[in-house]
Amino acid sequence: MEHLLAILLKLGVGELSPLAYSFPMGLSSIWILSGWVWESTEKHFGKARQVAFFLLPLLLALCLNAFGLPMTGMEHSTHVFASLLLLWGLARLSEGKGDTYVIAVYVGIFLCATIRFEGLALAFLGIGGLCLLKRWRDALANVTIIASALAIYAAYMNAHGLPFFPSSVLTKSDIAVSASQGSLFDNLGDSISQLKPFLRKKWRMVLLFFTAYATAGFIFSNKTGRKYRIVLAICTLAILAHLIGGKYGAFNRYQVYAVGISIFSFATAIRAGLRFRNGLATFAFTAIVLGYVSDRYSGSLLDIPKASENIYQQQYQMGRFVKEYFPERVAVNDLGWVSFKNDLYVLDLWGLGSEEARKLRNNGVWPPDDLASISRRHSVVFAMIYHEWIPDVPENWEHVATLETSQITAASPFVFFYLLDLTKRKEMKNALERFSETLPEGATLHMVSREANPL
Repeated sequence: MEHLLAILLKLGVGELSPLAYSFPMGLSSIWILSGWVWESTEKHFGKARQVAFFLLPLLLALCLNAFGLPMTGMEHSTHVFASLLLLWGLARLSEGKGDTYVIAVYVGIFLCATIRFEGLALAFLGIGGLCLLKRWRDALANVTIIASALAIYAAYMNAHGLPFFPSSVLTKSDIAVSASQGSLFDNLGDSISQLKPFLRKKWRMVLLFFTAYATAGFIFSNKTGRKYRIVLAICTLAILAHLIGGKYGAFNRYQVYAVGISIFSFATAIRAGLRFRNGLATFAFTAIVLGYVSDRYSGSLLDIPKASENIYQQQYQMGRFVKEYFPERVAVNDLGWVSFKNDLYVLDLWGLGSEEARKLRNNGVWPPDDLASISRRHSVVFAMIYHEWIPDVPENWEHVATLETSQITAASPFVFFYLLDLTKRKEMKNALERFSETLPEGATLHMVSREANPL
């Protein structure tokens, strides 16, 4: 992802590069899923066919959060596209279509395996599907390609003294941590044992419904629909894998690929024979299911403009301060705009961009001595952090200001500015005063006197 972003930046696309990449991925996903759903259902809609022709693409765009997803992370749009491309290719091969469609499977498997670690499960399931279709050479070729790519990646990480899983993955995923420590099955056991309380959440119930429907489609498929059993089995296993070990939330972007797989399985089950005999009933059922899923994203979709404004008020302004007003080595706990186009060192205290910091942060808590030590090692001059995330800072850290913003997507409305190199007190004060005069509406900088309580 970073290399592709660098290419777009080099071509002059600028800060629109993530959108320039993500929107084509989103449109491609809608094209694949709309075509498959329409082809699977339109013969069974009867008099509702014309209404469905206009309604389905809109509902599917909402189900995939196609309008909001590009604003929340460009790798997620690619993950959705890769998953749907892989399943679509396998479905076409199951129908006995020409070898042209195997290219879609190759591309889908490769992207699933290399874009996000969550995609590895579907990539290997796709290889299993090729084996069940008795396409042994294609299966072996994909195993070789993925193994080679992962081997090159592992060698690169090892050469830089880093673990196989990146710090960003290890910080967010208990499954990845367990795998790196050799206790994967213990963690999976815990996840399964806690599945009951997990299922009380709406998204998990939605995915469980699609799992049950795909399973029913596998079992009760008619004679002409049995060829889709391999695809239905793969979809079921992929959704179950996310139910057990996947993440949710963050504007619902983490589960969106599983939602795409679920809807593909839903259409495939209808195609396999699991549907109402009455066309209007089939249409009504399909519309209700897709409408309910799309409604799950409606709230987060409406919040995205406010969330973007919140990012501009907080993280973007923090980046401006570092690059335009006080260009010094800085420590943060929310990496992003601060490091973008910043040639100076940025210490990520939360560990997404620093393996050293991730290891030192013990169970999510920073011991003040370790915090002071790692900051000294990297010659950090000042810090911008959330007090809620790091409540205990070293005694010699001087609280000089607090940035207050709204809170939509930010973890906290307050960012605490600490000065570590006290010889730069005057420069820091002047920079903060000039910076405060340029803040947008909704962002306020509160200066703290040396005598004030830092908390």
